Amino acid sequence: MNINTVNSNGLSKCLVVVITLCSLNGHAQNSNEDSAIEEVVVYSIRKSLESALAEKRDKVNLTEIINADDIGKLPDENVAEVLENIPGVQITRDAGIGDGVSIRGSDQNRVEMNGRGTTPSGDSRGGISFSDLPAALVKSLHVVKVPSADMVEGSLGGTINVKTYRGLSLKKPLKVISLKSEYAQNAEDWNRNFSFTVGDKFSTGIGEIGAILTVSHIDKSIRQDSIRVSPSVRKVVDKYINSTYLLPDGNNDPDPYYYPGYSEISSNNEERENTALSGSLEWRAAPGLKFFVEGSYSDFSKRGRGQMAITQPADISDRCTNLNTDRETDSINPVVLDGIPVMPQATFDVINVEGLDIGIMTSGMMGGGIRNCRADVAADYDSKPTNDGVQIKTKNVSGTRDTKSHVFALGGEWLGDNVEVKFELSGASSKTSSPSFQTIFQYNNPEHLRFLTGNGKIRMPMFYDTRGDYLQYGPLEDAVGRSSSFVAGTTTFFTFDQSALLDPKNYALFLAKDLEGFFDNDLYAQKIDAKWDFDHKFLSGLSVGVRTSQRSNSKQRSSAQTSQYPGITALQLEEAFPGFMVETEGDLFSNAGGGLYLDEFVTASSEVIFNQREAVREFLSLEADLDPLQSFEVEEDTAAAYIKADFFVDVFDIPVRGNVGVRVITTDQVASGKKSLTTAEMTSSLDAQGFDYTDLLEEYSQSGSVSSQTVADLTAAGFSSETIESFFNNGLSSIDESQSYTNILPSASLVISPIEKMQIRLGYAEILRRPNFSQLSPTAVYPLDNSPVNVGNPSLKPTTAQQYDLTFEYYFRKGSVFSLGYFYKDLDSVIGKVSTPRGICNVNASSSGEATSCSVGGIDGGLVTAVTPTNLPGGTIEGFEIALQHSFIGLPQPFDGLGIIANYAYQKGERGLTFSTPGYLADEGLEPDFPLNFVGLSENSYNLTVYYDKPRFPLSGRLRYTYRDEFLQTEVSTVTAGLPLYTAARGQLNASMSYKINKTFSLNFSGVNLTKEPVIHRAIFSTGPIGRMRDPDRRFSLGIRGRF
Repeated sequence: MNINTVNSNGLSKCLVVVITLCSLNGHAQNSNEDSAIEEVVVYSIRKSLESALAEKRDKVNLTEIINADDIGKLPDENVAEVLENIPGVQITRDAGIGDGVSIRGSDQNRVEMNGRGTTPSGDSRGGISFSDLPAALVKSLHVVKVPSADMVEGSLGGTINVKTYRGLSLKKPLKVISLKSEYAQNAEDWNRNFSFTVGDKFSTGIGEIGAILTVSHIDKSIRQDSIRVSPSVRKVVDKYINSTYLLPDGNNDPDPYYYPGYSEISSNNEERENTALSGSLEWRAAPGLKFFVEGSYSDFSKRGRGQMAITQPADISDRCTNLNTDRETDSINPVVLDGIPVMPQATFDVINVEGLDIGIMTSGMMGGGIRNCRADVAADYDSKPTNDGVQIKTKNVSGTRDTKSHVFALGGEWLGDNVEVKFELSGASSKTSSPSFQTIFQYNNPEHLRFLTGNGKIRMPMFYDTRGDYLQYGPLEDAVGRSSSFVAGTTTFFTFDQSALLDPKNYALFLAKDLEGFFDNDLYAQKIDAKWDFDHKFLSGLSVGVRTSQRSNSKQRSSAQTSQYPGITALQLEEAFPGFMVETEGDLFSNAGGGLYLDEFVTASSEVIFNQREAVREFLSLEADLDPLQSFEVEEDTAAAYIKADFFVDVFDIPVRGNVGVRVITTDQVASGKKSLTTAEMTSSLDAQGFDYTDLLEEYSQSGSVSSQTVADLTAAGFSSETIESFFNNGLSSIDESQSYTNILPSASLVISPIEKMQIRLGYAEILRRPNFSQLSPTAVYPLDNSPVNVGNPSLKPTTAQQYDLTFEYYFRKGSVFSLGYFYKDLDSVIGKVSTPRGICNVNASSSGEATSCSVGGIDGGLVTAVTPTNLPGGTIEGFEIALQHSFIGLPQPFDGLGIIANYAYQKGERGLTFSTPGYLADEGLEPDFPLNFVGLSENSYNLTVYYDKPRFPLSGRLRYTYRDEFLQTEVSTVTAGLPLYTAARGQLNASMSYKINKTFSLNFSGVNLTKEPVIHRAIFSTGPIGRMRDPDRRFSLGIRGRF
């Protein structure tokens, strides 16, 4: 919080200084301001900013606008990165590339193209993925923060409208081409970026025709290094080792603390390719009558070829059943042998959460080999029978996605004397395939008799360090791997130096998984709008319209996996498929300062696997079939009508304008899929009604059906037809759940102009956001292990809210503005996640005993945690936004080309929700209340852009720094075993320059992520232990742009 205060105060001081300069600058030019504005011919950065600001000023609804000339000069790759310039907008990045957008504390936004809905790549809701939408397609971006009745519902934060070029709006032929080469520092590769736009307007015998086409192609390699260390808890009375740690509170009783558990250390390399185009054809058949057809298409592909090492505490040894020191923090006290320190003493920190002190281990050795699990034998680091250390697995990271998206529309506009009618038919679609083929190997001792099983593991001590808010986890330089074999009363010891991690002969296959998801999204809409203009002293216009839509989202998933330890070695796979095993580069986080990491090992090659996927499947005896339990479809039809009145009136000679309206929407949803009942559930439900499940199955097996009398008896007992179907289909039955609801959404906006340069905006709206399709699914997503199962909830209700806005704007000269705004949102409810331990049976999971055993269709499995979306209590989000934009054209040369864009947003969320008390605290008799904020809400955020741009001067450029506070990433995360995960505060610096060679060509240079700050995720609490750290790429680009 201290950091946040410093940043906020520092920004406030900067704004005061800048506003003072602006005032002085404006005062010096009061006498000739108007004439000066007329004489200066502006272009490039300044021109685009001025035109966008003028358009925003004319809007009744609070709307932020960025124009295309501005986008073309920024080092932004996609729409998400462009939006970062807007007050109250915060973005998230994937591998350093803009990926998600949060507006006023909410990432539940609607993405449109030319006012039309778009479809996502998966089973979310908002629209096209930002990574699929390159900035080259965009003429302008409109972010509507206060909606009006004529806008389509579906956003809690704001509506992002991506506007493309149209031919009839051109004043002269347009021909623009851009070539760019980008160097990615982590990937050590040059990437390619190409785009062109051509357009013209023609006069013909049948009227004017305008046509325009934009094509963009991006081909790039990226790399993001990542490390995850999930926190474990050493309890006072622990299953394995009791805590001896003492909080610095003067109490001599031991206290629990967090220490490192399961970890993933990876270098994630990806190849991304995106080809996109957008075009339109318009025909003005007569004055006031126009027809159009337009569309866009995107073909996005991502090929993952990452490599990962997994470490976790070793299983309990056969020779060590009374004490599992493998899960012990071995260096809670320093270890000294013969007077020589063998391992440093562990270090700890204390955080205070809601008045409770919590201990966190910040450094220490894990599994250092200082105990031997036997009370009658002294500890001996060199000859310990059960060799301490973590076990190591490696796997290829093969996240891949292929998405083809399109949006099309045809329609027309008719303009009469005082009426305008618009009509159109539109559609959007996206098809996605996301295959993932993973092979997981265990680092084993090839001389061990049980090399092909888990007992042959080689165990390595690891040193953990998070001091300085930088996560490191790896073997010390002289650390060795150890293995021991106990045969016929004799223990044989084996030692391996770290180079053995690079030898494929030391790896046995643990598991292979072949997964693939298929997503199909379709959206069709029909609408007609009419607007009447009135020459009235109060009512200036009246708009009405209707819109219907038909939307569907379907998902299918295929999966197959080998058994655990199927008896296959890495050398066998290498022999069958040359190049199958590949070494890592061994330079993890080297571009972020380096450190101590386990980064030299071998994994399978994702490239080899996907190039020979069918052959690898055959070798591993994998047959991937579509799983009906993990497939679903949601169909959604809507019908909406609205009425909106525009007004303009002088109140005591003060101009007042605005609109007021209401939108009524009816929604019909049907969610379809398959569900399964466990054998125990079916048996108990039948027993309760006097039926014997064994007898029913016997009757069914004899003839392939049951008698009509049996069906009638079951129906009379209250069983539905779907449940009866499941009794004789291995517990599997169809499920169709439907719901309908109607919402009435009023809205109003008011603009008061007390003086010419000042505007006061007031806004009100009721807003609506429907659940994501994955949340509405009636099915579950079953992982191939004991991980939590995500279960859908087709009964989810939409989130509704009321929002209020008040904004002050002062346009103190052309292209300059200072604004201060306040907003308040009252959310009736939100959709969150709830975890239920042992809440669902997964036949892919293993059981740890009778309490977790279960079966489905006669197949044994394990009860695992179920994670279900649910309607949770709502809350409020409020905040204020400060923005300043100004060009210092009154300063002495050469400083008259300077300009500034600065904005700051403060957002505060209050929510009636807490998360479950971590188990170890409950064991200690403590039940503190830990509140949860809204997902994606940062309390403080700002960006500051300084630019230089002068008429007739060939060089222009800008420097932009953005910052946002920590925020809740998710309420439930696998990193935290079902508890919250936070993203820490982070800033980023970008820069760009342009040099105009002549009237046609200009050179462009840009740098992205210049400060290269790591992305840090904290576990459980916003100040908790570091659960994950990532190193996004730093990118530099050089390009040429021609406008003919």
